[in-house]
Amino acid sequence: MAVTRKQISIAIASFLLVSLALLVASNHSGVSRHIITTTSFNNASISRPTTSSITTTSASDAPNVCSKARLNPHHVQAPLDPDIGALTSFWPELKTALVDHGTDLPTINRPHFQSSRPTLEAIRARTDLLTPEEALLVRKRHAAFVADIPAYPSNTFGGRGIVMLAGGHYSEYAATALGVLRESGSTLPVEVWRRDEREEKHEWCDEIEAEGMACRRLSDYLDTDILAIQDGKEMKIFTMLFSNFEEIVFIDADNMALQPPELLFDSMEYRETGAVLWPDFRRYDNVDWLDYIVGLAPDRSEALWEQTTAESGQIVWDKQRHWKALLLATYYNYYGPDLYYTLLNCGYAGWGDKDTFPLALRALEEPFFTVPHAPESAWVSERVDDRRVGMLQMAPPSISPSSRGKDAAHEGQGDGEAASAFFLHATTIKWSHRDFLCLECLPIWYTDAPSDPFFSRYESVGDELYGRLHGNLPIMDDGALGQYYMPADNNGSARAAATGAVEVRIWRAMEFAACRSRAWRHARACDVGRRYMQATFGFTFASGSAGVEEEVDWIPGMEAEACLIDPS
Repeated sequence: MAVTRKQISIAIASFLLVSLALLVASNHSGVSRHIITTTSFNNASISRPTTSSITTTSASDAPNVCSKARLNPHHVQAPLDPDIGALTSFWPELKTALVDHGTDLPTINRPHFQSSRPTLEAIRARTDLLTPEEALLVRKRHAAFVADIPAYPSNTFGGRGIVMLAGGHYSEYAATALGVLRESGSTLPVEVWRRDEREEKHEWCDEIEAEGMACRRLSDYLDTDILAIQDGKEMKIFTMLFSNFEEIVFIDADNMALQPPELLFDSMEYRETGAVLWPDFRRYDNVDWLDYIVGLAPDRSEALWEQTTAESGQIVWDKQRHWKALLLATYYNYYGPDLYYTLLNCGYAGWGDKDTFPLALRALEEPFFTVPHAPESAWVSERVDDRRVGMLQMAPPSISPSSRGKDAAHEGQGDGEAASAFFLHATTIKWSHRDFLCLECLPIWYTDAPSDPFFSRYESVGDELYGRLHGNLPIMDDGALGQYYMPADNNGSARAAATGAVEVRIWRAMEFAACRSRAWRHARACDVGRRYMQATFGFTFASGSAGVEEEVDWIPGMEAEACLIDPS
């Protein structure tokens, strides 16, 4: 058979392409890659740019793991797909009880927000929000619901894990908080909840599965339209209720764990009570009918006014031991926006679900532990006592701070024990890579108007952090952080290193989202973030494919295979 000139040309081209491919493969088989090993950093896996930590390994012998250092080094398995039918088996009976014992409850309008705590006279005047007859009716309905609480559904829940309510803009904060969670060294599985499909970020759920996490839709468990949905305040209780886990650490999406949350399950306080709560900054300003309504007082009572309210950015809860209290808290939240939230709060900071948890535990006289250390403020740098980043919540006393650095310990309140920070709840400054770093990002949530531009803090000249971001200055002041938190391997060095430890973790998580996450990454945000991190903290990069052993002095683009290395 005759061979045409065209066939000869195709054969020659094919031979050249195959030869070239073999040559490239041969060259790459001998290329060494940087594998950044991890060292203990307060039980976290964080890369260190030490001489011993950088080794050269043949690419054929080991994968390049340095650009995925935070991705599940402990091989945590994601929670399995739930049996929703089993998990909601109690819901028809509970919903009936909720409706039957609340249809004729009085309604109280939400109070106007107040910028400062009201006077004692103003708090006392709130008695008039309920007449004695209305208070008696609410008391009777409350007692009837308690008598009607469904029994604990045996063989339904199991195991320990973290529950986080995200969705919409809060998914951006969760992307940071979940990164910091894994940086803390936590090996707990995580459920990330959203209200429904409208609050989902494309590809994110598939992505976090590799980190031992799973997404859940609350709308798969109940009709969320029955809820008034006041800024998500009523949804928290339902994520705890329907979670597959029996023992839960609930964490807000804007709350960052500085120590592994599983330590809380092993604490003496949790083992003895099955429920651990944390205090808020302020005292109660509830309507004085409250203790009467829940059966703790024979008449109006002002006893709560000298006590500190709770803060629900983190809650540790054993559902089996405190099932009745969880369902009673569900009752308070079900009728929260129209009644119980305002009975608990006069409109100052904290109107919502947060105090429904201790109220339910107290009403049923179930044991619980409140951490005796008051929260401390984390401040914006150079704006101490003026602009709060968020609150530091302390570890329970039985979790010794000695292993976290004794020099950082501070005398706590209540029991004389040393306090160490366990959570940084970003109540004021929210840590989102989009909000901090985006340049010309498009709106992505269904609540955003498509025609409205999105301006990040880096773009908005009038934003309070604009100058710090453009001036390559740290966001957080080192005062409280350095006083209450230090990494275990700090060896008594400057307290400022403690702040660096926390903010370094946060920026690692935001760099991951901006540069490496399939769901979140954005080239311009990645470039802005990496340049800021290098100039501000001294982050460096190592090539993920080059055969050199030293670090390289460049800012890699989003598509580059590069290792992020912490400041020394």
